[in-house]
Amino acid sequence: MKTYLLPILAITLTACSSNSNKSLDGCWLRDDDKTMECWTSIGDSLIGKGMAIRGHGDTLVFEELLIINENGSRVYIADVAENEEPVRFTETSDFVFENPEHDFPKRIEYVFLSSDQIEVHVGGDEEEFVWRYTRK
Repeated sequence: MKTYLLPILAITLTACSSNSNKSLDGCWLRDDDKTMECWTSIGDSLIGKGMAIRGHGDTLVFEELLIINENGSRVYIADVAENEEPVRFTETSDFVFENPEHDFPKRIEYVFLSSDQIEVHVGGDEEEFVWRYTRK
């Protein structure tokens, strides 16, 4: 019995530590130093803002973001300044959100490289770009 306890404990601790790395809480600065996303957890929801950093450090909010639970699924809602209506994406796997009906993007994926670094893959069909962010 004791010989099985240590491997089970190690697997459990590894699973817990990898899940703890998947937190968007805080502010994330894009590698261009001109854009950031800030997220706050409220219960099981996340509220975010996409911001552009201008000239002397002024910030301009260009999108408001939500990740909420709705009817047993997580939904990513992006309210971008240029759009008339917020766009909804349904989570298809952990931090992968899709809306095949939307023109662009059809898919948004948050890839957790470490607890302080993420990549955001934004794309659809054949077009995709990747942004790298560091937690500040």
